[in-house]
Amino acid sequence: MRVGVVIGEFHNRLMDRMLEDARVAAVSMNATLDEVVWVPGTYEAPLVVEKMLDSDLDAVVVLGYIEKGSTLHGQEMGATCSLVLKQLELEYSKPVGMGIIGPGATAEQAETRVAYAGNAMRAAIRMARFLAKPEVQ
Repeated sequence: MRVGVVIGEFHNRLMDRMLEDARVAAVSMNATLDEVVWVPGTYEAPLVVEKMLDSDLDAVVVLGYIEKGSTLHGQEMGATCSLVLKQLELEYSKPVGMGIIGPGATAEQAETRVAYAGNAMRAAIRMARFLAKPEVQ
């Protein structure tokens, strides 16, 4: 099982920890983390996700943090990304794990949600294994 990760670099210290959590989850499930691409932020992830889905990877995981702001900008970004990533997942019939904290999470909340990365990795691998079964093809 080969997995790629697209990760927003805007909050890079938090993202480093999330990436490590995703790596540990992949190893625990006998999967390989074949490609990691850092993008400026979560909003930029879908384009890279599409390129990864169009490769020989079995799944892609998106890691990011959309923090709470003083406007609804983060909510709009989160809703757009969620919709586009789900559309890509359905178009390519490959799982896209959502390890995005927020939108609207505070820094304190984000610190307690680092494990979202591992959860997203495990979910993507489980789905990819299910989709690889001959009876599902």
